[in-house]
Amino acid sequence: MLIKAWCDHQNLSEAWNTVYKMSSSGIEPDVVTYNTLATAYYKNGETNRGEELFMELTNRVRPNERSLAIIVGGYCKEGNLNDALRYVHQMKSLNVNPNIIVFNTLIKGFLDVEDFAGVREVLTLMESAGVQPDVVTYSHQMNAWGAMGIMTKCMHIFLEMVKAGVAPDAQVYSILVKGYVRAREPDKAEAIVTKMVKVGFQPNVVTFTTIISGWCSAGKMDNAMGVFSKMQECGVSPNMKTFETLIWGYGEVKQPWKAEEMLHIMRELGLVPQFSSISLVAQAWRAAGLQNEANRLLESTQELSFSNKSTSTSLSTLNEVTGMHARKMLMKKAENISDGTQNVMRSNCLNHPHRYRFKAPVICRKQCQIRQGVYGPFVNSCKVVFLY
Repeated sequence: MLIKAWCDHQNLSEAWNTVYKMSSSGIEPDVVTYNTLATAYYKNGETNRGEELFMELTNRVRPNERSLAIIVGGYCKEGNLNDALRYVHQMKSLNVNPNIIVFNTLIKGFLDVEDFAGVREVLTLMESAGVQPDVVTYSHQMNAWGAMGIMTKCMHIFLEMVKAGVAPDAQVYSILVKGYVRAREPDKAEAIVTKMVKVGFQPNVVTFTTIISGWCSAGKMDNAMGVFSKMQECGVSPNMKTFETLIWGYGEVKQPWKAEEMLHIMRELGLVPQFSSISLVAQAWRAAGLQNEANRLLESTQELSFSNKSTSTSLSTLNEVTGMHARKMLMKKAENISDGTQNVMRSNCLNHPHRYRFKAPVICRKQCQIRQGVYGPFVNSCKVVFLY
């Protein structure tokens, strides 16, 4: 424990001093002690020193599977895959056989550098060692092909996994979803989610948002909103990324009014639009050639920010003022600032309607559905402009 503490603090000289104290006290360090030191070297990018350590101790301490996993993991992290594979063969000669963790580490290492010949070599070695692939083995390979959008290879590995009797987990289905979206086939990605639900796995917000982004990239916003509705039905709450993806999608198809409707839906669901979300809507208006609408949205955001800042500044001074009278005066001032700002905004909107384009919200069927907890594609393009 003391050696590990020194290693965690990256003080290897003190760690070794402790090892020497052990020996001088008649306590021989064991393989766990040296695994701890080797891990420190691996974390410090000096895996070769960890390997040298075990080679020097061959006659005193026999490395185990954990030792092998540490050195192989270190070499893979450093990109020294040939050394990692060499060490596996070297340890086999000492009757230290690699386990599934070592093989999976090697497979991922070769996949990260797109060395598929290396992957095949590891799989062959794995088979000769009698180690059966697990879901992680297949997931690493599927993820590599899916990241490149080559879904024929990805699905081939998926079918191999099922044939081998290895049950896919939620991560496997998510890999398929991301792969089909990258391959510009969001319809197949959506079908995977349907299958995922049938077999008892709950897609998360990332999975749904990934499919939504696929439909947005294809310019099919009705399909994107259909996935958004399905997301609600599954009890998965959209996050900021989900809404910003939809806003971006509506901007791409030149429907900025619908992008702005997303801000309203966010508020209905209890999410406060961030400046990044509002900025995306402004960009959508600008891309449609309506600079005035973009300015209107940004100006109203700045006015609200100023109002909130003024109120917050006044309230914060309460902690610095003593006495009930001073507290009441500050609270009253804060209320006046808030009310006054709202009155000025109302007055400006009434006196300069063309400047602010402020209207009472149009209560359309979509908004009624939202209040009842029902979410679906927009049927009508009701333009709703809100002052923020």
